[in-house]
This record gives sequence, C-alpha cells and structure tokens, in this order.
Amino acid sequence: MPHPETNSPALPPDDQAGGRLNRLATAMELFLQFRGSDQHERTAMLQQHAELADLLEPMFADLDEEEQAPPKESTTLSLQADPSANHTAPKPLQPGHQIGDYRIVREAGRGGMGTVFEAQQISLDRRVALKVLHPHLSWSAGSITRFRNEAAAAARLQHSAIVPIYEVGEWHGLHFFSMEFVDGRPLNEVLHRERLGVRDGCTRAVEAAELVAQVADALQHAHGHSLIHRDVKPQNIMITNGGSVRLLDFGLVKNIEVDSNTAHGTFFGTPHYCSPEQAQPDVDVGPQTDVFSLAIVLYELITRHRPFEGATTRRILQRIESGMFRPLRQVTPSAPRDLETICHKALELDPAARYATAGELADDLRRFLRIEPIKAKPPGTLVRGYKWVRRNRVRVALWTAFSVIVVGGAGSYMLMQHQALVTAEHERKNLDRSEDLGFQSIEQTLTLLNTQLERSPSPPVDGNARVDEIVRVCQEFLNLRAQDARRRLRVAAALDSTSNIYRQLGQFEAALAACTRALEIVASTTDSQPNQRLKGRLLLRKFQLGQLLHPTRGDTEFAEALSHLLPLCLDRDADLSTNIIYAETLLARARQLSSVFGRHHEAEQLLTQALEILPDEKIASGTAFLKKRAEMCRLRTSTSLGIALLKSGQAKQALALLRPTQSALLQLPKTAVSSVQLTYTTAAIGSAQEALGQRGAAEQSLREAIEAADAQLQEFPGAHALRHVWARCRVRLSNIMLGKRKFEEAEKLVRDITTTSSISRTETSQDRHLRAQVTSQLAACVLLSGQDGSIAEGKQLLASSCEVTERLIGEQPDRMEFRALLAGDLNNLAAVNGQLGEHRHAARLARQAIALQERVLASKPKDTRANLFMGMHQSQLALACAHLGEYQPATAAAIAAIDRAPDNLDTLRIAATAATICSAAVLQDTDPDEAQRHVDSDRYAALAIRSLKMLAARNARFASKVLKQSVFTPIRSHPDFKALLPSNKR
Repeated sequence: MPHPETNSPALPPDDQAGGRLNRLATAMELFLQFRGSDQHERTAMLQQHAELADLLEPMFADLDEEEQAPPKESTTLSLQADPSANHTAPKPLQPGHQIGDYRIVREAGRGGMGTVFEAQQISLDRRVALKVLHPHLSWSAGSITRFRNEAAAAARLQHSAIVPIYEVGEWHGLHFFSMEFVDGRPLNEVLHRERLGVRDGCTRAVEAAELVAQVADALQHAHGHSLIHRDVKPQNIMITNGGSVRLLDFGLVKNIEVDSNTAHGTFFGTPHYCSPEQAQPDVDVGPQTDVFSLAIVLYELITRHRPFEGATTRRILQRIESGMFRPLRQVTPSAPRDLETICHKALELDPAARYATAGELADDLRRFLRIEPIKAKPPGTLVRGYKWVRRNRVRVALWTAFSVIVVGGAGSYMLMQHQALVTAEHERKNLDRSEDLGFQSIEQTLTLLNTQLERSPSPPVDGNARVDEIVRVCQEFLNLRAQDARRRLRVAAALDSTSNIYRQLGQFEAALAACTRALEIVASTTDSQPNQRLKGRLLLRKFQLGQLLHPTRGDTEFAEALSHLLPLCLDRDADLSTNIIYAETLLARARQLSSVFGRHHEAEQLLTQALEILPDEKIASGTAFLKKRAEMCRLRTSTSLGIALLKSGQAKQALALLRPTQSALLQLPKTAVSSVQLTYTTAAIGSAQEALGQRGAAEQSLREAIEAADAQLQEFPGAHALRHVWARCRVRLSNIMLGKRKFEEAEKLVRDITTTSSISRTETSQDRHLRAQVTSQLAACVLLSGQDGSIAEGKQLLASSCEVTERLIGEQPDRMEFRALLAGDLNNLAAVNGQLGEHRHAARLARQAIALQERVLASKPKDTRANLFMGMHQSQLALACAHLGEYQPATAAAIAAIDRAPDNLDTLRIAATAATICSAAVLQDTDPDEAQRHVDSDRYAALAIRSLKMLAARNARFASKVLKQSVFTPIRSHPDFKALLPSNKR
C-alpha cells in the first residue's frame, strides 16, 4: 500500500519554544504511520528523518520485541482457566461462542485494546460485559500486562460510578475480564444532543455540571486509591438508561505508588483530552491531570466544541501546552458565568493553579447547582491581561512598536485609558436603559411560571432551566447597584417567588438556597416595614422548606420566625399581611406537630392562636386582596383544628367545626388553593363520620370529596397538594369498599391513582407515606380479589410498601402511623406466606407485626382501631403456630385475637380455624398420655366454638358459609358445634 507524503516541515531546535513538543508529535505521527510497514520502507523513513532517530528507533525496537516475544505463562486469576489452552490465533468470536464460563450474546463495543461483548455467565445466569484482548495483541507481553493492569485497577475500586470487575482470566490463549453490563450509551454518542439524559427539567449547562460532578466523584475515589486514569474522554463515560454516569476503561491507569507501567518520555492518553504535563517527557502526572481532561469534557458539553483543536496531533498538543483556547462564554454566551469560572480554573496551564483534587471540582460544581457561591474566583485584571498578551503576542508586539515610534509611551497609555472609559460608560448606559424593563419581565415570568405549574399535569421541560436563569439575572441585576435599597427588596421578593417555584418543582435544596440568599439580602437592607414583612415571609418559607427536608426538625426555625413576627403583630399599626404571615407560621407548625405522638394538644393551642390573631375587625382593615388571603387562612386553620380534634378522639367537636368551614369554602371562587381546601375539609368530615360509626355518611362525604377533586384537577392538574388529597380520599373510600366486600370497586379506586398520573412531582416524607399507603391498599385489594396471579402481585406490592415504610420509620421513629402501616403490611405478608405453606416465615412476620403494633398501642392503649389491628396480627400468629404444631402459642394468640377484635369477622374466623387445627392435631401426637391429649383437644375445640358463636351472633349469614368449610370437620361432632347449626339455620 502506498504511504501518504511523509515530508515534514523544518523543526525548530529543542531549545526553542515548542521545539521539544513538535519533535515528539512528529515522531508519534511517523511511528503510527509506519508501524505496519516492512523493514525496507521503515529504513528509508528513518534515513529521511535522521533528526528524529533518537525518538523513533526505541519505538520500533519496542514494537519488534513485543511482536517477536512468545506469550508468557498464564498468570490468570480465574479458576476457569483451561490448563490445556494453546496459543494459536483463535477464530473471530461470534454470538453463541463460549469462553470459559461465558457465552457470547453480541458485540457491544470495540476499542484499542480489546472488544467488549455482552455475554451470559453460565454458572450464575447473569448478564455481564466481557472484554477480550484483541487476538493480535495476545502475543505482546506489554499489551497483556496493560490489559490486566486495567482490570486490576478497576477491581480495586468500589464506587457507584465505576463499573465493578467480576473476574479476570485466560481461555485458550484469549485474555479477558468480565464486569457488570451497563445499559446505556457512551457520552460521545449523545454529546451533541439537546438532552444528555442525566437530569430532567434543566438547562444543558446544569445537566453538564451534574454529569461532570458525578465523574469527578469517581475520579476522586480512584485518586484516593493512588490511581490516575489518564484517559478521561467522552468515549470512556457511559450514561445509563436510568440517568446515572459510569466511568470506564482504566487501560492507561497509573499507580502513583508503584508506577509500574509508565516510562518517562512515553506519551499516554488521547491528544484532544490530554493535559499539558502528559505531553511532556520526564514530568510526573498527578490527580490534576484527570481534572484537566475532565474540564475539557465539561467545556465540550457546554459549547459542543473542544477547546483545543488542530489539523494534526502536533498542532493540538502545541495548543494544549500553550493554554490557548477561546473563553467558554465567547463560544456560548448563554453559559452561566460561574460555570465558566469553574471550567477555566480546571483548565489552568499550571497544575498547581487548578483544583487540587477531583473532589474539589465536584464540590464547586454542586455549589453551582445549589445556587451557592462557588470557591473558584474569576481571574483578576492582571491575570486576564497576561493571558490576553500570551494569546496575542504578535498583535501586542506590533501595537507596542507603533505606540513607541509614533505616539510615544504617555500617549499610548492615555489612549488606552480613554478607550477603557468610553467602553465602560457605554456598557453602563446600556445596562441602565434595560435593567428596569428587564426586571419587570422577570417578575412577570415568575407569576406566569406559578400559574403554569398549577395548570400543567407535569412541570415544564425547561422549568428548572428557566428558574436557574432567573436566579442568575436577579444576582446580576443586584450587582449593578448593590447599595440601592429598593433594588435589594425587589430582588429578595423575586428570590422568594423563585424559592416557591423550586419547591413546586421538587427542588427543595435549590428552594432553600434561594430563600437563604433572599434573607441575606434583606438582612443587609435598611430597616423598614415592607422589609420586615418580607423577612417574616422568608422566615416562614425557610421553616416550611426545613420541614420538608427534615420532618423531625423545625424547632429552631419556628422560634426564629416567631421572634421576628410577634413584635410586628403587637404593633397597633401593623399591616394585615403581617398577621397573615404570623398565622400561616403557626398553622405550618401545628400541621407538623399534629402528626407527632404526644404533641396533638400543642398543635391545637397553636391553631387556636392562629384564629385569634385574625379577628374580624383586623380583617376588615385590610385591602380586598388581603381580606381574601386572611379569610382563606382562617378556613385552612379551622380545617386543621378539626383534624387535630379528630386525632385526639374528639370526633363530635371536630365535625361541629368542619361543617361550617365546608359551607364557607363552597361560597368561594374555585381556585387551586380553595379546591384543595374544600376537598381536604370534606375528606376530614368523612373521617369524623367514620369515627362516629356513620359509615354511610362517611362514604358519601368521601365520594363528594373525590368528585370535587376530579373536577378541579381538570383545570389544575399540576396542583400536587390537590392530587395528594384526592389520592388519600380514594384510599380511604377503597378501604370502606373492602369492608363491604366490593373488591372490584375497591381495587379500581386505588389502581386509578397509580395509572392516571404520578402522585406528586416531589419526593418528601409525605409523598413516600402516601405512596406506601396506596401500594399497601392496592395489595390488600389484589389479594382479596382472588384472581389468577393475585398472590404474586400482592406479595410484590407488599414488599415494595414495606421498603418505603421502613425508610419512613428510620426518618421519623415517633410517627406511630408509619409503624401501624408497616405492621399491617407484615400481617398481610404473613397471610400470603401461610397460603403458600411457608408457616414458619408467616409466624416470624406476624410476630414482627405484633411488636410494631405494641408500640402503637403503648401510645394510645384505648384506641379501637389500634386494638383491632392487634387482634388481626394475633390471629395470623395463631394460624401459623397451629400449622407448626405449637399449640400453646397458637391458642394464646387466638384468645388475644378474640379479646382484641371481637367484632371483626375475619379475625374470629381465623382464630377459630387455628384452634380447630390444634384440636385435631393434638390427637395425632405421640404423647403416651392419651387422656391428656383428649382433654387438650376438647379445650382447643371449645375455643374454636367460642369464636364461631361470636361470629354467628354478629353475622349469621357469613357464619353459615364459614361453618360449612372443611377445616371445621374435626369438631363437627362436638355438641356445642351441633348446637350452632340449627340456630344458624334459623
């Protein structure tokens, strides 16, 4: 094959700038071009480029040594290696071929060292990625060493963003290692797409920052184990289908403790992504090398261009060594300034000027994502000037010569000063003309975004991006005139609105950061009444966000808000809005306390105070807008007080308070807020009616609540608070339908929640609690339906609910409703395992349920519902122990079940079943005391008949069906059982 033209331009001597780099790059190009040529062509090339012989001859000598060296004895780490393996060149691997314990499925990728296959590990029946060294490299001892070093390096690391290695081995001359198979695409394939697939609802710049932060975490982990990757590039970064990021290919890794595969003067890496020190011989590389390469990836993600380009490798390396690249925001003006600062710091020519570690880079990127001040600082005037001069040496030289010869030094200085002043004045005037109009647009955009979120079933695709941009503009607007008090208040108010939008988007950390920044601005502003009101509103929002992030906390933030608001409310000239903020603060705290055991009465006191702070005469003094806000605040408080009374066992008082509240809400215009409150209040009325035994009325109230919510969700599908109430109403109505044995309707009510849309776009403890309730209720419906596949689906749903609820208990151990929910799920799992014959597992689950329910009963020993659930758990334990032949525990649990839940039909039936099993089984025992066995059998039979009598007294029709079940055959001859039959027939 003819070779392309090999003449190269004249090279500068080594002592000239860039000469050494040029020689190395040219030598590399020639080596790669002629590595496959015959000896004659190679000799001619060496004669033609005699000035590079000192570099080229060692390269070809190493190549010849590797090609001629016989393969070394296998040092495989795999137990699967075939001792009879030969070293003949294998045929190309195809789907279906087997390598040791692995069967090839398909080729997934190909690189310089090897081919990656999707494979099945036969012994463990799992899907893996199998990397096989290219056959033509299997004769090279150096290639084998580098291949195994890659596996050894990755195997040392255990990080979520690094693919784990399973096994390293050799089979019939093929060297391989297996690793986790990752479903996804390499970054270079999605690099130029609008969405990278890492984070939804944000700008590409924010998504790029998130991606690079995750890779930096992985690099930091590797650096902590003394490993430098040295080949960070898009091809070696995988984005999984789930949106996580994985770092691949440790083939060029360097162990900075051992340094076994690095020779000075040898270039490693990919030219476009290498660091300046990688291109220099006799220069050790450290963690900053990977930081530089990762910064190139970040630059390319944001701008869609690499910072260092060139027609040849030599030209690329020259640019890297000189640090010459266009500033990021010149390429992409819309890029955030902070992100440019981070990227430029990581691209510093001097390693000491970069981030010291990849972890520091990740930390600064996450500060940017949380809208916090970053640690990196933009370069100062002198540094920028130095870099500009370095990039424009020729232009500077010509201008300097002109200044000295024509104008003179003083004239040149004055000319430059004048030009700077003219430019600055021009920019200031442009900003002054546009800033006020621009900020009005920002304020209008915030209002529109709030409305859009309420009326959209899902958040806007660019929702986060738009809010991120608003935050940036707010800060720039403030920076223009930082001492202007009016401007500071406008920015703080805008950040308050921004915080609320972030909260609706589920970005609670970002919401808290925006709120905190607004408080900082207000704190540094001259004291005034509007300023104090805004500070009170921000303190309330900070408290609410703190509760969302940490449900068990809030005491400090609540006290801080009260200490600020109370003196303002005591002022006789206080504006109505101040009282509203104070009442909303009390309301938010009361809602939190009402769910904490032992603090219901404290919540009632706070709600009573909230109503007192908004008397009629105070409301009458406000504007029409404030009057509406105050009235809505009072209605919300009344509903919360009714619910608090209901939780403390005062159902009649609760119902008396909730009914007029519902009537008042019906008179209001329908908005997202009023609709949420109306549904919330109607549902609370249903709960009060159910507590009073008015099941028909409770069912009707819940249906009305659901119907009202359905209508309003058509207009406000994005009102997630409304969707929360709607979902809870359906769960509670479904439970009533189960009690009426209307299984199909009960299942549809709950399944519609999971199929219509997501419960919420957020992920708070409230969301998790609701998700667990929905999943648990659906499991109960599915299991009771008795359809094909119901047991398998029900078991899966219960396991999912248990997982979520266990997390909730870990977060808030004092929330008894979480323990009760988990106990119920464990009880149902015990029933499922009993049906499957796994009685020992069922007994263990029932005991766990009982232990949880004991904690609940300790907090409210007289609660009817808590006692009912305890009876249900005891009946499941009785049944499991009866099947296991544990008669004493079984009968003790059956007695406890009857005592705790004497009105529950299923509990009585299960207790009777357990006692009957014990009565029949004890007669079959090998105990020689036959008389005692008959005594025990009669005692257990009497217990079963007692339970059946209670069942017949409560529901004769249901009892007639139960008595016909074959399980009761062993006690049919008992006189008391026979006595049941005639009475039952009547």
